[in-house]
Amino acid sequence: MAEVFSVVSAAAGLLDVTLRLVNYARELKKGTASIEKELDSLIEQACMLEQVCNAVKYSHERSMSRMEKRKEEQNGREQSNNAIRTMWDHMARSINRCQTLVEEIRQILQDICQPHHQGFSKRLDALGKVHRRRVNEGDLQKCQNELSAHHSSIQILLTVINSEETRDLQDSSAKSFEDLTAQLGTLQSQISKLEQSSNYTDSVSKDDKEALSALRELKSYIAKAAELVTSRPAINKYFKTPQSVSSIFTGREALLQQLRDCFIQQPGPLHSQYQRRFVIHGLGGSGKTQFCCKFAEENRHRFWGVFSIDGSSVESIKKSLCDIAKLAGRDPNANAALDWLSTIEERWLLLIDNADDGDVKLENYFPRGVGGHILITTRNSAFRVLGNVEPGYYDFSGLQFEEASSLLLKASSLPRPWSSSVEDLASNITRALGYLALAIVQAGAAIRERLCSLQDYLEWYERSWQKLRDDKVRPATHHERAVWTTFEICYQRLEEKRDRTEAADAIELLHVFAFLYRDNLSPAILIKALKNAHLEAENEQRVALEEELSRSTENSSLSGKLRKTLASMLMFMTGQQTPTPLPSVIRDGQQGNGLEAAEDRIRGALSELEKMSLIYYNERSQTYSMHPVVHDWARKRPRMKLRHQALWADIAGHVLAASILLPPLGTTTEDELYHATLLPHVEHIQKCRADIGIQLSKKANRSCLPWLTKASPVNADRIRMYAKFGLVYTQCGKLDSAEKLFKEVAACLSLYVGPESPRTRAAHTALAAVYWQQGRVNEALDLQRGIVAMCQKYLGRENPETLRAVHRLSITLWQQGRYSAAKELLVEVVEGFTKLLGPNHVDTLEAINNLGRTVVKFMGQNDLREAFRLFSEALKGMRDTVGNDHLLATYPKENIARVACLIGERPLLDYSLQLMEEVIATRKARMGKEASWTLMAMGNMAVVLGALGRLQEGEQLILEALPIAERNMGPGHIGVLFGRQVLAALLIQQERYDEAENILIRAIRDQKSMTSRSNNYHPDRIVSMVELARCYALQGKLADSIDICSKAIKGMEQVAEHGHPFIGIMKDAQRKMEERLKNGLNPKEKLDVRFPECLFKIYH
Repeated sequence: MAEVFSVVSAAAGLLDVTLRLVNYARELKKGTASIEKELDSLIEQACMLEQVCNAVKYSHERSMSRMEKRKEEQNGREQSNNAIRTMWDHMARSINRCQTLVEEIRQILQDICQPHHQGFSKRLDALGKVHRRRVNEGDLQKCQNELSAHHSSIQILLTVINSEETRDLQDSSAKSFEDLTAQLGTLQSQISKLEQSSNYTDSVSKDDKEALSALRELKSYIAKAAELVTSRPAINKYFKTPQSVSSIFTGREALLQQLRDCFIQQPGPLHSQYQRRFVIHGLGGSGKTQFCCKFAEENRHRFWGVFSIDGSSVESIKKSLCDIAKLAGRDPNANAALDWLSTIEERWLLLIDNADDGDVKLENYFPRGVGGHILITTRNSAFRVLGNVEPGYYDFSGLQFEEASSLLLKASSLPRPWSSSVEDLASNITRALGYLALAIVQAGAAIRERLCSLQDYLEWYERSWQKLRDDKVRPATHHERAVWTTFEICYQRLEEKRDRTEAADAIELLHVFAFLYRDNLSPAILIKALKNAHLEAENEQRVALEEELSRSTENSSLSGKLRKTLASMLMFMTGQQTPTPLPSVIRDGQQGNGLEAAEDRIRGALSELEKMSLIYYNERSQTYSMHPVVHDWARKRPRMKLRHQALWADIAGHVLAASILLPPLGTTTEDELYHATLLPHVEHIQKCRADIGIQLSKKANRSCLPWLTKASPVNADRIRMYAKFGLVYTQCGKLDSAEKLFKEVAACLSLYVGPESPRTRAAHTALAAVYWQQGRVNEALDLQRGIVAMCQKYLGRENPETLRAVHRLSITLWQQGRYSAAKELLVEVVEGFTKLLGPNHVDTLEAINNLGRTVVKFMGQNDLREAFRLFSEALKGMRDTVGNDHLLATYPKENIARVACLIGERPLLDYSLQLMEEVIATRKARMGKEASWTLMAMGNMAVVLGALGRLQEGEQLILEALPIAERNMGPGHIGVLFGRQVLAALLIQQERYDEAENILIRAIRDQKSMTSRSNNYHPDRIVSMVELARCYALQGKLADSIDICSKAIKGMEQVAEHGHPFIGIMKDAQRKMEERLKNGLNPKEKLDVRFPECLFKIYH
């Protein structure tokens, strides 16, 4: 087999010969009118060959790159690689033959067009050229035909190679392969004709025999290519649209075809591609989303991935992007998803649905680069400019006349064939509805469910519209009138059937859904609300018993009795004794009327709403959704007064809260994943409640009886709801919203049940955790001290709850660098947990691990050995208790590795390398490849590699992790700054001082603003200063090193309560450098100066 890499050089040679032929033919054309037609054909053919040569170069570079990647993947792709190499080999031979043919054609042209003879007239000269052309005509035609065959074969081979190496592309659809197979068949026929017409004999030249042999070989190559093509499967890896395509989707076929023709980008070189965007603009309910989903479904085979984004707000966009990032196995954040899409070479489609908010900078959420296709649906005309493919956008209002009638009759489930009278009735109805798709579907649902008939629908419609007018409702447009009126017809039908349980339940669930977010309306919310009640009841009894015990001392005093009396009065005044407002189906199920019966009622109610087309079921996600217009109508419908809106907003909040379990109940990974899905619902409920509260306040100010319109007061149910919503906000990283709710919860509980209550302590603990995550460590510390004091007063020092509070306090002190105080508390916690819970309890083992983290900070050799012992004890216990592969076991493993790097002994380093491999593997599997703790483990592995002297491997690993960390967590995150610190230390050991210096200067600047310290000397910043001082000294910049040493010593003196172990080493280094400068010695000569090993000690 010929060397694959010879293809590029062969293409380059052919390109050179082709260009010379083009130039020569153009010169001949100027003075040879008699053969102008033949020359035009040759010039065109040569120019096409020039384009093919450029395509060959581009495709070859990409193919070689992908084959290298495949070597690192599974061996199953080796067969594909071999096939591609074979195709490139065939192409190399064809290109070489083309080069020979072009040279032959050029020689023939030179023979035909000999220079003008001085003794001949121009006429005689022209006759001579014609004669010579006739003599050479057979050879010229034969070369042209063979050249054409090879040209076609090269193009087809390129197509086959691109299709094979992008195995997952939807260009590999059945239709595409049918077309390609047909082209291969045509080319085979063309080659067969060339063989027959050549009529070769023994007297032909050697070159002609070689040409025939090449043609026959080419024919076999084409047969192999055809076999490869016809065996190729078509695969779409990802397919997620905003909603399923309705089974009665009707119309707009011409627009779908037009969009496919203009919008979908054909394969080709990157320089000729660009990201394609198109906008579907129109009225709400005009069918924009269904149109896009239909387009995606029909063209699914053309896209490797189809993704969707809810574009209604910044938060919904980010949430959708997080879901896309999870598909890629990346950290669930928007930047990770955008980065992934921007690097995908395969063809993908992104649907951005309901992008109506003009304040959203939609362009910020387009993936970078030239790849991809983006479809946008919007009611905002300002977004039409985002389309960059002609015509740029479609404007949707009503359907076409016949399309609208057909849709109504399909939605009504009227049997075919439809008579002309039926079609006339349908056309009258659709005309009244403004041909709006959503209104037509609702009308069809009303007819289908026998609310009315096709004949009397318009009478119903006019009566419903008259009721809206009587209620002083004035829809802004005719289309809005049509939609709202059709919804009212369906709602009235449910009202008429209210004596039936499923209809009554459907109405209540419709009101609940109106205040939840319109998408991802999962039945699991309702089922969990039913089942969680008995779990919470059991926990409530336990907490009530603890409260009674904690009050026994307080209630014996006068102040305690007064507090209890005040709490009772407050609970009575705020309606505490009334039951939680919930839909009847959930309330009945919670009260012991049968969970299974309640679940059946929920399914029946959802079925009623779906029949009326008020909600839609998504088979893939097994959730329901509401059209934005339906969702808005259900919340603001005419008879939904403001006080009713306030009531149902609260009920929706209580239903959602009932599906959430607070710690110690809802603490599993499954619970956290469920809570993440609830964030859009929580945010929508809170927004609705806030808007309604503002309207109620305005109304109260105008009312002569303000207490009738005043917002309902805070009560126990609302406190519980706020606590649960705060939990969701915290777990989803919405810390400011969580802080606001937890503050209100803590204040109310302190007032209702007193600061000594376990509920109040839990609220303060949650608030302290929020402060800690916000970096407000001092505020967290104050709260935690108060919690510890309260626990000690009411529970005693030797109580698990008290010890947990002390443990949390010690971690905060550690974060502040107050290691002596943290160590004192942790020793007490370890002893207490060991006594009360046993040595192998998870709480005990976590405390031992944290004690080791604190001891190691004292940095003496004995301290390092003791820390190693503690980490090893914690790891052994975790292995025995939760298993070696549990996430909890990764933390002592990681700490063992870090302390081993400071001890610097080879056996320990080898052991640490093994542990870090386990840590990275476990976290990638359990947390994800881009999770912050996984990236931190990669940073610590780089430290281990540095200690082993494998500096370049460590550098490569940290360079792999840093860009991901910066993208996901931000450039100023503590973990990112740690990664830079490690990178700089590795560069120093490789004597790349300038690079290390720049990194450390930037890190020290950014670490100054870290908020977990009350001063400017976070422990990590001091480490960076030590490394920078080392870097300066090794470069001979002694004055700079002395200056940074002074700052580092000052920081150590501030953070260490009893003297920092590195202060003496730093002062000694500073003294030696000052003496060198004072004595006038060369600062760049080798200096015997030792700096502390803060990250690792290289084993030699």
